[in-house]
Amino acid sequence: MTLSTDVLLGLAAALGFGTADFIARHATQRLGYLSTLFFLQTIGSLGLLPFALFYERPQWQAADPWMWIVGLGVFNLLGAMALYRSLEYGVLSVVAPLTSMAPAISTVLAVVLLGERPSGKAVAGIALVLLGVAALARSGLPVSGPPPKDARIGLVSGFLALLALGGLSIGLKVAAAAVGPMTTIVTVRFVGVVVVLVGALCRVTPVARLPRDRWRQMLALTLIDTSAFVAFTTGIRIGSVAIVGTLTGLYAAVTVGLAAVLLGERLRPASYASIGVMMVGVTLILLG
Repeated sequence: MTLSTDVLLGLAAALGFGTADFIARHATQRLGYLSTLFFLQTIGSLGLLPFALFYERPQWQAADPWMWIVGLGVFNLLGAMALYRSLEYGVLSVVAPLTSMAPAISTVLAVVLLGERPSGKAVAGIALVLLGVAALARSGLPVSGPPPKDARIGLVSGFLALLALGGLSIGLKVAAAAVGPMTTIVTVRFVGVVVVLVGALCRVTPVARLPRDRWRQMLALTLIDTSAFVAFTTGIRIGSVAIVGTLTGLYAAVTVGLAAVLLGERLRPASYASIGVMMVGVTLILLG
């Protein structure tokens, strides 16, 4: 895959995840993080299944690492629960940039475990993108909407999501290389649905009903989030985890940008500077 395709898929994933996080912030306040996650994964896996069967079924083999993918499903569920819990309880302008630092972990793992060696310009670009994301987290952009339930719980959950999402990329690359990106996503999310259902039957993970007036919001969230997940998984499957993962981390800028445009929030000068640093980093990656 060419570098420009890496950049395109990474930016597409960032746009999708950033928009999905913006929508999820309001969905979790009404439904709770677990119910939001359950409906997202259920609708997303069922909607993507026909495409996985049509495009990727011929490459499935009995020897494929199915148990590995099932394990990834559990790991992904734990990371997603931590992420959505942070969105429900925390301050969006803090937890979104925090969790978007997951590419820093992915990049280190890609270099150590996968032997990736980005060019000098790409390394400089990756560093600038991560620096910009970190600076954006410190800019303290206020976001309108429901107040945080417990900022400390949100921060801890965001940190756990950071660790889980940072390590998930390597596992997804291995799985997607074997069975395809869409099959990987369907399997991973279906495992999450089953785990939550079992927990609900045991009254450990209660799931609320989806109100009729929230179906459009949930469908929009699912479509955008799933499309972003496909772009991300496809990118890391055939491209560089370090580059695609780093660019996906730009979703924090998308989230706060939507807050500024749609909610009328004013970006502080530091926020503009941070986003500018990110854009310079993207340019260097593209030139690398």
